Amino acid sequence: MEKLSQFAKDAKATEGEEKTEEQQEIANIAQNLDIFKLFKKYTDKIIDEQGKTIDVSRLLELEVAFMNFVISTYPTNLDYVNQILESCNNILKSTPINNSDKNCMKLLVKLLTIPLETHSL
Repeated sequence: MEKLSQFAKDAKATEGEEKTEEQQEIANIAQNLDIFKLFKKYTDKIIDEQGKTIDVSRLLELEVAFMNFVISTYPTNLDYVNQILESCNNILKSTPINNSDKNCMKLLVKLLTIPLETHSL
């Protein structure tokens, strides 16, 4: 997902410039496909199917990567940010973490600060 986030940033950087045929094809695909809904569907599926057997920090890492992707691809759509935060809320409700789990705490802080940093709030 990190590579896709970088790709989205690079695509936005070339807006206004003349695009190659490949870049134009990718732009057309992106217009006809709701990438967020597709990724959301499958991240939710992973969480539902493996949420009880996988470490919470791994699920939070997935959500952090998804948040980075969403912020890069849809910087003005705060509804998508809210949906990701709601998913994280559901993860934490179903699988509480120990306050001494430093990795989970760092991931939660990162998850909450990504939108704040991006939107300069």
